[in-house]
Amino acid sequence: LPARVFRSVGCEECRHTGFMGRSGLYEALRLNSAIRKNVTAETNLDRLRTAALKHGMRPLKISGARKISEGLTTLEEVYSVLPQREL
Repeated sequence: LPARVFRSVGCEECRHTGFMGRSGLYEALRLNSAIRKNVTAETNLDRLRTAALKHGMRPLKISGARKISEGLTTLEEVYSVLPQREL
């Protein structure tokens, strides 16, 4: 099935933005023993990111994609907060 992409419509109440309120978009890393051993003064960020993803961290762009699929935000809004390396 093709994914549904939502577009903001807008109304008087939201001042024609299509959004009401705020919603956070997060990338959080939970420390566990496997992750902790990768955090040192000489940390290799690529290795740390790989270990974090292996142990369940959800990347910011995946969190954004989930909110898009739930109709909570738009692709444009997610792109506006992603770092360039994530695009």
